[in-house]
Amino acid sequence: MTRRTFRALAEDWEAFGNTDPLFGILSDPTKFGGKWDVTEFFDSGRAHVQRLVDTLASLNIEYDSGACLDFGCGVGRLT
Repeated sequence: MTRRTFRALAEDWEAFGNTDPLFGILSDPTKFGGKWDVTEFFDSGRAHVQRLVDTLASLNIEYDSGACLDFGCGVGRLT
């Protein structure tokens, strides 16, 4: 990735963060323009994490649950 490409992408993400952050995180075309219902948005994150937990369980993969570190790359939909 060139520096120019990176800067263009950064500008796009900054614009989404300022104008339509939920769409910037979960880009459902029907939700563009601030049309996400906040409860629906966060419920979709909980469902996503539950699918991951179920998949890990089905594969007998053990992990420690508890605290989670959020790097601040979004609005906390998955944390």
